[in-house]
Amino acid sequence: GSDAHLCISSWTHTSKVLSSDPDGNVCMTENRLGYWEKWQVQKAPNGDGVLIQSVAHGRVLSIQNGILHTTTKIKQPSNAAKWHLEAAHQHTCYLTCPLHNRQVASNKTDAMTTRHRKHW
Repeated sequence: GSDAHLCISSWTHTSKVLSSDPDGNVCMTENRLGYWEKWQVQKAPNGDGVLIQSVAHGRVLSIQNGILHTTTKIKQPSNAAKWHLEAAHQHTCYLTCPLHNRQVASNKTDAMTTRHRKHW
C-alpha cells in the first residue's frame, strides 16, 4: 500500500538493519523494531527509479562523496537519491544508485557503498 513501511536488512548480517538519525547519518543496528529503522519506497519523479525515505525523519537515502546518508532534498531529488532495486534472490534486492554505479553494502556496524557485489 501507499503507507507500507519496511526494514532494510543486510543479506549477510541478517540481524542488522539500516537506520538513520535526524542529522542524516546512516548506520546498521540490531534494533529491527525501532522507528529510525523504518523506510518507505516510492517511485521517483519521472518514474526513473525509486526514492527510499526515512519514515521517522522524512529524509531520503542518498550518496555523497561515496558515503551513504539521508537528505532533505525531496521535492527535486538529485540522481544521487534515486535507486534501482535489482532482484537477487527471493525477497532480496540489490540497492543500486545508477548515478554513482554503487550498491548499498554493510559490515557488522557500518552501512557503506561499494562498486562490487561481493559477499556483502
